[in-house]
Formats: sequence, structure tokens, C-alpha cells
Amino acid sequence: MLEIVNEIQKRKRQTSHGITLISLVITIIVLLILAGVTITLTMGENGIFNVAKKAVKNYVNASEREIAEIAGFNNRVQDVISGTEENQLQKIDREKSYVGYYADIDADGIVDGIIYDDDYFSKDTKDYYVKIKDYHTDEFGTKDVLSPIGIGKERFYVMDLSDFNGGHEYAWYTSAYGNMSDYDSTTSSIFGSGKTNTETMINIWNVGVSETSGTAVSYGEKSDNDLWGAIQERASKGWFVPSCEELDTFVDALGIDQSNCNAKGINGIWHTSTQSGISTTYSWWFEDFEFGLHSSGAITSDTLKVRLSTTF
Repeated sequence: MLEIVNEIQKRKRQTSHGITLISLVITIIVLLILAGVTITLTMGENGIFNVAKKAVKNYVNASEREIAEIAGFNNRVQDVISGTEENQLQKIDREKSYVGYYADIDADGIVDGIIYDDDYFSKDTKDYYVKIKDYHTDEFGTKDVLSPIGIGKERFYVMDLSDFNGGHEYAWYTSAYGNMSDYDSTTSSIFGSGKTNTETMINIWNVGVSETSGTAVSYGEKSDNDLWGAIQERASKGWFVPSCEELDTFVDALGIDQSNCNAKGINGIWHTSTQSGISTTYSWWFEDFEFGLHSSGAITSDTLKVRLSTTF
């Protein structure tokens, strides 16, 4: 009986040792497999290290190309400005007047207006070049179109080639009638004041009386047909209603008179941005029976045409 018990215990120990050895071998095999996979993922041709190296190399190459492209673009701009580019832009003369030429103020290929004043004697203006050669309109003939390049002061005053909004007639400021006691200090008639006049009047109009709030302001309630509301989108892009002297300059510089104004697409009565009294504004008359500037020819509620101007 004792011999049988001893034999059973001996076989149990052998079986236990066998299971332990098998488990150890399996564990080693699994570890070797995992190690192989890890090494392959890390060190192989498509491993993490190689992929990372390729990514860094591609980034460096892309950065170098981008730097080279930017440098090339800068060089091209400098070539254009200095006039050394083979197909250089034709820069205009700084000592010649270009009144009567056309303007493309943002160089988008669309003609924006005609130049009526040229500050060519000033030395710190932008450079300009010929954008389109021999552009023609029936109203003002054939001239080159100019666009700006570089930085500096704006050299030219430009008048739109057509009336604002197809010639629709607007009131100056309907509710301002009788309310402009500060007219002599609010707007000006001198050349160069049109942009400031326009900004001032838009600000006054924008705080006009609301029918619901009844808040009192300088000149009274807004009207949908007041020009200071209608032109605001164009004014945000630098366009303005000309002052008296700016319209005088436009007429004189382009040789507009009573005999040819209709042929140049200029007719009717135009608003200026200049007040002339507590209820009146200056207006320019381009009529068969009347030609010239009127100081009391329009009250603020009269509906007249608007022609916008800008500088570039």
C-alpha cells in the first residue's frame, strides 16, 4: 500500500514539472513574437523611426520650397518696382499730368472712373503704371487706364463714369430742412473736403430720429431716399460726394461745358456735399437752360442726381 502511494506522488511531481516547463516555453515564444513585431514596427523599412525620418525630410523639403517661392515672388515684385523685369510694367511719368486718363483703382481690370486732378508735383505719392492701353469710351475718348503700385500718398482724384444707382434721384437729407443752423462749420466747399463732408454727414444721418424711440438728434429723422443712407456701401470703399470746388475742378479740367455735357453723359442737376444755409445745399446744374454751381438752388428735400468721386 505504501509503495502505491509513493508511486502516485512521484508521478504528480513529474506532471507538475512538465506543465511548468511547457508554460515557460510558451511564454518565451510569445515574448519572442512580440519582440519581433515591435522591432519590425520600430526599425523596419516602414517602421516608426523610418516613417518619422521621412516625415521630417518631407517637411524640410516643403519648407525650403516655400521659402524659395516666397523669395522668388519678392524678387519679382522688386523687379517690377525697379523696372528690371523683362516684361516690366509701364510706369508713368512723375512729372506729367494724367488728367483725362482712366483709373482702375484696385487693378482688377475694371475701369472705375476718369482722372480729373493730378498731384504730380508731389514727390511722395505712389507709383502708377499703365494697366490697359488705349481704353475708349464715347464720352471721354481714348486714353490709357492707370493702376497704382507700391506705397505712398494718393496722387489722383477720380470721378465715376456714370451717375450713382443708374441716375436715381435722391434727397440730400429730407428732415434737415430748417435744422442746419451749424451749416457753415459742418461741411466745406473747398477742394479736398468732399471725403470729410461725406463722412460727417453719414455720421449725422446714422443717428437720425427713430419713430419708435423719438430720440432727438441734430437734423431729424432718416428717410429711405436720403443720399447719405443710399451711398454708405460705396462710401465704405472710399467713394464720396464731391464738394463744390471738386465739381468745379472736374468740369474745368475735362473741358465740360453747356454744349458738350450731354454728349459726355453729364446732365440734370447734381448734389454736392456742401451746405449753403439752414435749409439749402450747393448743387451743380447741367441743364440746357442753366449751367453752373448754385448756392441756393436746392433745399434738402429736393431729389437730384449723385455722381461719386474717389482718390487713388
